[in-house]
Amino acid sequence: MKKVIKLDKLKIVTNENYIIDIDPNIFTTIIKNGQIVEYRYEQQVPYLLYIEKDIVKQELVIEFSGKILEDKYPLLINKDTIKICLDNINKLAICHINVPEVLQNSVVVKADVSHDICCGSYQQLISTLKTSVKNHNKYLSRVIHGTFVIEKNVVSRSRKVRMTIYDKAAEMQLKANQEYLDRLSNRDELAEYFKDRVRFELNLNSMEQIRKHLNIHDTMLYNVLHAEANPIVEFIDKAFVLEDPAPIDMKLRDIERLALLESVDRDVTKLEMIVRKHSSPKSHISQLMQPYRNLLKTIEQKGENYLLSIRNVLLVEIFLAFIVSI
Repeated sequence: MKKVIKLDKLKIVTNENYIIDIDPNIFTTIIKNGQIVEYRYEQQVPYLLYIEKDIVKQELVIEFSGKILEDKYPLLINKDTIKICLDNINKLAICHINVPEVLQNSVVVKADVSHDICCGSYQQLISTLKTSVKNHNKYLSRVIHGTFVIEKNVVSRSRKVRMTIYDKAAEMQLKANQEYLDRLSNRDELAEYFKDRVRFELNLNSMEQIRKHLNIHDTMLYNVLHAEANPIVEFIDKAFVLEDPAPIDMKLRDIERLALLESVDRDVTKLEMIVRKHSSPKSHISQLMQPYRNLLKTIEQKGENYLLSIRNVLLVEIFLAFIVSI
């Protein structure tokens, strides 16, 4: 199985001809020397959406956040939801975007790679992160309004990669998100999903950063959404000390099991419900559960580095993408 790149913000550039039927009463019209040179539309609520048709450059710029998915927001922007994002823009009836052409012929200029996991106490995580930075001269870290921010201490903007980590449930309750929440048909379900979840978000603000951290040769939209890199884990490996005081020899299947255990806060009862749901009626549930119980017992006996366990959960990104749909 391949990894799933998930984004909470995406900015793409494509051909200006891929947008028509622009509503002049909604878009801002920019006129220079008596000629229309640009159309712009921007909103911050209920989600970020920016559309710019630059007639001079012959470019169409579209930027949006994951909340454009509305009820499907937990899935974030990925290869399976990107069309939904663009279709939802057309549903606003302020313009019409040629979705097939945009999907085929766009380049990504900015992207926020994101992943949400359950990892116990957010405050414990922040305390661990503060004391685990490898080199405070190379990586600058700080807490801003409860959000942990760490970035490379470099002058060049193209190399200044930043990661933010925050309590997603708390963020969803902010006043700025209330209009978005009011639009949902499953508001309670979404609140339950984000309960106790922490978001890890890597901000890639240039095409150079996107190519480097997603390990792709260009930033065509298709290549970005099908990238197999795991840039959040790679950043954690470089920025934080991940020493395990009592190393546990975990194979890939053990890492997947740990990811599932962490997704239910290591609650064996909740885990058994998931295993029952996705196993054959003829299966012996006790046999299926035993490997998870053995793994928990091993971890408890040997001890475990908290940050390392978080890193291992993030490592199995495709596995957690599956959990989202359960």
